[in-house]
Amino acid sequence: MTLIHASRIISINDTLSLEIEVTDVKDAGSRDDAGLVALDTETTNQEGTVVFQGDMKFLIKTRG
Repeated sequence: MTLIHASRIISINDTLSLEIEVTDVKDAGSRDDAGLVALDTETTNQEGTVVFQGDMKFLIKTRG
């Protein structure tokens, strides 16, 4: 993860909604069987308040 920001406390019985956007997809370079996927995330509670934001990068196995 390159950015994590928890702006509010999450409590028991909160209802959380998560929005994920794929921001980049590219070859892994040194691996023929995998690629890099970058995601931006935003989590809100039942009141619509942002409680968590972050971006993540994953190494994902390719098909075939």
